[in-house]
Amino acid sequence: AKVRVAGWPRWHYGVLTMYSGHLAIPSCTNSTGFDKRDDLLDFPTFSNESIGRHPHVHARQDLIFFSKSHFRRGDYDHMQLHDLNLGKVSEYSTFMALHATRQYKLAIDKR
Repeated sequence: AKVRVAGWPRWHYGVLTMYSGHLAIPSCTNSTGFDKRDDLLDFPTFSNESIGRHPHVHARQDLIFFSKSHFRRGDYDHMQLHDLNLGKVSEYSTFMALHATRQYKLAIDKR
């Protein structure tokens, strides 16, 4: 089936399945005593906490560093990867976004 983007906030199948699972975990596991820890799923990328404590981060719609809005505008393009502290959630998130974008641009330029 063809997946199409429609409506605000332009949800698509991949996002819906990810979040539906995230929301379903508590309902499906309450009787087992399982505790869904919000510090492990969708932790905000603007945190200065240790990345080692938060394996899954999420860039939210805000303007605090790391902000996907600022990233999309190119506000972080001047940053040097070696200057970032990869132990902090915010700087690790910045590194991942910048590194991936730069690698992609290099690959496109080689075509």
